[in-house]
Amino acid sequence: MVTTRRVPGRFPDTAPVPEVRYVRTVDSPNCTGACGWIATVKEDIIIDLKPAADYPDPEYNPRGCLRGMASTSLIYHPDRIQTPLIRVGQRGEGLWRESSWDEAMDLLAEKFKDISAKYGPESIVFFNQVIGTGNVQKGAQVRLASLFGASYATGYDYNGDISMGYTETVGIDSLESESAAWAEAKTLILWGANVLQTRMPDAKFVLKVQENGGKVIVIDPRASQSVKAADLWLPLIPGTDGILALGVARIILANGWIDSSFIRSFTDLPLLVRMDTGERLRASDLHLGKPDEFVAVLPTSLARGELDKTLRDAAQPFRFVPVSPESLDIEGVEQLALDGIYNVEIEGKPVTVRPAMALLREHLQQEQYSLNNVSQKTGLTPDSILELARSYAQNRPAQIIIGMGVNHRFHGDLVIRSILLLGALTGGFGKPGQSVDIYSGQHHVRFDISPWWYPDGKRPNVVSMHYVIMPEKSPTMNPKIHLPKDGFHALFFSHANIFTTSHVNEWRKIRDKLEFIVAVDYMKTPSTELADLVLPAPTFWEKHELVVTGPHPYIQIQQPVIPPRYQARSELWMMKELAKRLNPEWEAYFEMSAEEVIDYLLANGGPVSAGITLEALKKGPVRLNLPSPDVPLVENIEQRLPLPPRAYPHKEGAQREFLKTGRMEFYKEEESFRTSGEALPTYKEAYSHLSPEELRFPLTFMTPHAKWRVHSTHVNNPWLQNLNRKPVVEIHPQDAQTRQIKDGDLVELFNLYGSFQLWARVTQTIRSGALSVDHGWWSRYLAKGDYNNVLLPERVKTLQETYFLPAVYAPGQLWKDPRVEIRKVK
Repeated sequence: MVTTRRVPGRFPDTAPVPEVRYVRTVDSPNCTGACGWIATVKEDIIIDLKPAADYPDPEYNPRGCLRGMASTSLIYHPDRIQTPLIRVGQRGEGLWRESSWDEAMDLLAEKFKDISAKYGPESIVFFNQVIGTGNVQKGAQVRLASLFGASYATGYDYNGDISMGYTETVGIDSLESESAAWAEAKTLILWGANVLQTRMPDAKFVLKVQENGGKVIVIDPRASQSVKAADLWLPLIPGTDGILALGVARIILANGWIDSSFIRSFTDLPLLVRMDTGERLRASDLHLGKPDEFVAVLPTSLARGELDKTLRDAAQPFRFVPVSPESLDIEGVEQLALDGIYNVEIEGKPVTVRPAMALLREHLQQEQYSLNNVSQKTGLTPDSILELARSYAQNRPAQIIIGMGVNHRFHGDLVIRSILLLGALTGGFGKPGQSVDIYSGQHHVRFDISPWWYPDGKRPNVVSMHYVIMPEKSPTMNPKIHLPKDGFHALFFSHANIFTTSHVNEWRKIRDKLEFIVAVDYMKTPSTELADLVLPAPTFWEKHELVVTGPHPYIQIQQPVIPPRYQARSELWMMKELAKRLNPEWEAYFEMSAEEVIDYLLANGGPVSAGITLEALKKGPVRLNLPSPDVPLVENIEQRLPLPPRAYPHKEGAQREFLKTGRMEFYKEEESFRTSGEALPTYKEAYSHLSPEELRFPLTFMTPHAKWRVHSTHVNNPWLQNLNRKPVVEIHPQDAQTRQIKDGDLVELFNLYGSFQLWARVTQTIRSGALSVDHGWWSRYLAKGDYNNVLLPERVKTLQETYFLPAVYAPGQLWKDPRVEIRKVK
């Protein structure tokens, strides 16, 4: 027990009593919690930590978990980086010498100047993780990259957190309800989302659904922590989520459990599609309007005004009406046709057109979406599938929370488009407890940070990290992406265990081509061990920052609870020192203190942060200027505003290129979608893109988040190591028996690309045919090998290169696609 009072007789009574301070701050470890804490500090040591419990909405009090509380132990951890380090041996050899900050920054500037002179500044790539947890400090790195003209690689898509199915449908990479709104649902579906384990501060709102008489349904191949709270558990076969969603959509349509008004107003399903080209019919094709406007059908008995006799015969009971992407107000919108076959004349030629809804209905009538086939493919009973459909469509409001494992597949965009279809068919958006959400870390920028990140309008050369590590340039890479002529020659990464948690094999090859690697972190990791220069950063207990998140609507500040330990310096300080060495004129761009930057961000963040000040935040959390409750698309639906909502820090309208109708799009007319057979949400076998050699491996491989880690953070935390189980692979008894594996045996996972060894956990909590290993293990804790060595090579789905908008429209990842085998180590 720690106390701020002296134990009687332990110290002389004349000794001065150390001052005790109480500091309100917030954590930001990318768990999306953003939990407020009151730290008790004595002699610059944190001696106590309690949830602040000062959110104006009492529903959010208290919030916090052991992961946040235990993060204080990392301040004093033996792996803490104490001083700048310069490599003196081979990369990965572990030979370093300590240096002063001046020597380190001089070396860094010298290397960057030399590489820039030889190959251009774009050959230097900056990368940091989870930018939403570091609007000030990580933003300073973007600011310098912008001034320098360097490349900046986005982590959102590289991590697989970009939800391309959401982008393709709604025009923004993801949308999130504040977690208190979950409690309003009568049916809450956790689709691959293990909320009770990965989002502990918000898990209470799942339980409140049941307290309020609602139902919780969990769809997961594993008996995860959240399954314990489920009223219905659907342990589907891994990778069959898409066919389940489309099978449920077919049931909903067959029973008429649809919200026709929502479909007509907020989706593209009433819009006409040409059967000759597969493109949407344009208003200009019929001389009704502009080339960027579309066409729907309105029955003539409901149409107002004179009928256009040039377009139809007098006997026709309908007329065509133009549909603008700039407005959701269409003449007779409540009566627009959702079915039928129509004929028009375009440039003297007859063309058949149909509403996209009619094409969707026809598509879902295929045998593969029948109840019996969906049952066979998913391994679920027909009754359980019917219960899922009935509960979602009729026990409303109903909400779906999608887990990122659903997204981490080659065809993850198709799956999410299919799940979003369920929401659109039933009008499941815009109300508390009625949305389709996907929470993907604290990547989301909730207000306009561009004035700080992009000084004088300058921007870095933004690329997706996929293209940095791909051994060959993707032949279908979007032309907006610019790769340096002579390739990348230097990497500056911060707060990212980049070489361990992703594409181990590819990085081995790429590192040899990089002349200089710089790591910024507070902790020695397997990735910092492979750098040439390591710079010590503060923990989030030792610096200022402005923090926002998706699960709750409050903006908060981090404050230095204690001074930075050892020689740690803030990222803002580092960038100022580097800037003045690269170009003395750039130093002026970093003259503001971190607190001044916070005020600057708030003042220039647009309507979401208007009126919020640093002084107000020092007193506690302040709700952003968002709807209350904050649920996806509420403003668009209530005010009938065209989609998509703005994706910060991009300019208003930047997303319209790939959401041309201003509505949810379930019919994608682009040639890339049509030629790939993905114009409509469809089901493709999860492993259909693998080679025959890759398909020889019989087992699927899942990597869920560990309970007491955030990705790989805390893997070395002594306070949590006793709670985290050792590296084990979950295997079903049937699969274990056929391979003569017993519980606790040392085993090896392998495929074409590598292997690693750990211990078997024989359990019935996982389906036969699947293996599961907790995400984020460092190699030092495995029996042998590198954790991610069995992942597939870096690949991109060419369809996801149709457009490019950093961190909004870019290829995703395929962490859950490997096929593997397992054997006992003798």
